[in-house]
Amino acid sequence: MIYSSIFYDQARNCRDLGSPFMGKLMTLFGDKIAQGSDVFDPLARLVNDPDAFAGNFPLRLAGALHGFVLENPDCALAKAYPPAQWEQDLIWAGLGETIAQNADWIARWVMVPPQTNEIRRSSVIAAAARGIFDRYQLPLMVSEIGASVGLNLNFDRYQVAAKGFDFTPRDPILTLTPDWRRGPVRTGDIPVVDRAGVDSAPLDAHDPRDALKLRAYTWPDQIDRLERLDAALPHQKTQIERGDAGPWLARRINAQPESAVHFIYHTVVRQYFDPASEKEFQSALDMAASRATQQRPVAHFSMEYDGAVDCAGLRLSFWPEGIWCDLGRTDFHGRWVAWRGIDC
Repeated sequence: MIYSSIFYDQARNCRDLGSPFMGKLMTLFGDKIAQGSDVFDPLARLVNDPDAFAGNFPLRLAGALHGFVLENPDCALAKAYPPAQWEQDLIWAGLGETIAQNADWIARWVMVPPQTNEIRRSSVIAAAARGIFDRYQLPLMVSEIGASVGLNLNFDRYQVAAKGFDFTPRDPILTLTPDWRRGPVRTGDIPVVDRAGVDSAPLDAHDPRDALKLRAYTWPDQIDRLERLDAALPHQKTQIERGDAGPWLARRINAQPESAVHFIYHTVVRQYFDPASEKEFQSALDMAASRATQQRPVAHFSMEYDGAVDCAGLRLSFWPEGIWCDLGRTDFHGRWVAWRGIDC
């Protein structure tokens, strides 16, 4: 059974994250289901994964439909998608035709969990990294947990142009312009000597199928996000390892060179760990902390959901000192940042 309420919930999320089109589309689905529409019957006969029809089904469906539009720009549904103006009857007719005639294609998408890689989060990663370098005056060995395709491993190569944080690397890939509120960040280079990432289902930046998936989960009226994605993908050269966060980090600890900081970070990842994965990751993090010295420090930065409706908390810990800082808050896409600064 598919309920209209999960589409209404997704509609609110889409509007909050700056996609009016997807907010309208999810509301339309919710209304039609409430009225008894059988539009999903072709999918229900094909999808045998219970998780696919859980609360994130609207997100999976939205990605599948956008992916189909991107691959078939001349189809009826594509002609009703942005940049076309919203016309509800045209949209609904295109949706019904697309689902009825391409149920197999859409079902394959629906059965695979969504995958995104929000580049704008790199502004807070860079701000934390700059504070770490200021503290220790040592280059960084970076390890990203839940790296997806690895675009945020290049945080030191994105320009940040904001009041309070103006960071310009040599030969920047692209420019981020968050609404930077409150405290300033010191400018200057962020030296990185090594970078690596892990993900349970990593994507390859240079595989057209994986690139399509990332574009599909970037909504069609968010042109700026699509442009950033297209600009960043060719520059991602680090191969993301497939694996669980805890065992991977435990191995990664041994790669830390002398006179370098091990900078471990993750953004909106930890809430998806099951209890066993959470335990393993925390154990590996404790191991890294226990081995930290003044010549081989460890810093852990997190941008994670902490119960707030529309934003994530920013937290940074240092070892061997064993102290932590509340750096402030940001919205989940990094559009605005309320930065408190590194004052531990």
